Amino acid sequence: MTYVVENFNSLKELIKANETRKPNKVFAGKHQASDERDSDRDSFTRTKSYAEAVELMRNGYAEPLEKIKRGVEANMQGMSAEKTAVKNDIVGYAPCVPNAILGIPQSMINKELTVKKSKILTIIHDATSNCDTSTETFIKAGIATLTIVNSLEKRGYRVSLRVAFKNSRACEQRTFATVTVKDWRQPLDLQKMTFPFCHPSMLRRIGFKWLETTPRLTERDFAYGYGRSLSGVDSYEDIVKELTEKHLIADNEKYINLDLCKRKEFDAQEIARACGLEI
Repeated sequence: MTYVVENFNSLKELIKANETRKPNKVFAGKHQASDERDSDRDSFTRTKSYAEAVELMRNGYAEPLEKIKRGVEANMQGMSAEKTAVKNDIVGYAPCVPNAILGIPQSMINKELTVKKSKILTIIHDATSNCDTSTETFIKAGIATLTIVNSLEKRGYRVSLRVAFKNSRACEQRTFATVTVKDWRQPLDLQKMTFPFCHPSMLRRIGFKWLETTPRLTERDFAYGYGRSLSGVDSYEDIVKELTEKHLIADNEKYINLDLCKRKEFDAQEIARACGLEI
């Protein structure tokens, strides 16, 4: 099995690569699905053209933004942003009556604030899936992952976000292409996240264009169906095992795909727990 792996530092860098590279030898002279015109926005891609997909990527996918905001807010209900310890102190917000009666100086109840060093963590959200995956599934999975990120940051983590937009296989070659959409220094901007996390064109136009132009692709079977998306075909555990063994995800990186989100019924806490995280 050979691997075609590419990591982009930004959406801008990804767009530039897609638009400046020529078709590779697998797709040269072949039908290129990324550029296929489509008059029906309720179709497979949910965009009329590759150009429209790029425009949405640059400006934000506004249509589901309010739904995503409401979803993240609803998921955050009941999640504690921080944990504080209660202790007896000489000052505080309420009296500790038994200590006061006994004349003990620590006769007030106070909160103990603990300063923790921020942990840096990377979440990889795999936006690839089978051809029959609905737009609603992309959105629900995106909401779940963004909820996890929001909760982690409220708990003091600094989170980087990468989106895997072409994780597929054909015969003896596999692709794993990702793009960083947020580094740990940046705040979570939901409008910027809507397209790469929730729009099927992230895979079906942007991902397809990358596959058509990445120069290291050699497996000609990719030209017939664009390969098999692993999410929803191989088990989540098998994908994580392979990515880890091939050093494509590191110890401080957590991988989430649509298969895991569906299995956990888009429950952010259950998805996080499956990744070894508590939110």
